[in-house]
Parts: sequence; structure tokens; C-alpha cells
Amino acid sequence: MPAPAFIGQGGTIPLMGLLGGLFPDAQFLACGVQGPGTNAHGPNESLHIPYTERLTASLAVVINALAL
Repeated sequence: MPAPAFIGQGGTIPLMGLLGGLFPDAQFLACGVQGPGTNAHGPNESLHIPYTERLTASLAVVINALAL
């Protein structure tokens, strides 16, 4: 299995900081779909299907690894 990679796109989600403060021992995986051609929270916001499929597959691998 390849090593995890971290990528940031867009702004910070303030809720994650709040949850981290409330549950300091918890691990969080925050992700969203903002692929090519998207405009988050704007009039032309869209869902890039191929990007979403890859994100869903990646989440399945992570959840499966955590379940072992």
C-alpha cells in the first residue's frame, strides 16, 4: 500500500478545529469533492464524476485499512 499523502485545497473548515478541541484523542478524515472545473459554493459549482469516483475508492481503502 502506498504511503498516505496530504493535500489542501480551499479554505480551512472551522468545524474540524472545534471537533479536534472537543475530542483530542479522535482521528478525523475530512474530505470533499472539489475537482477540475468546480467552483465551490458558487453559481457554477459542479460535481466532477471521475474525481468523485477516485475519492470514493480512496475512502474505501482507508476505511478498510482502519477496520483491520
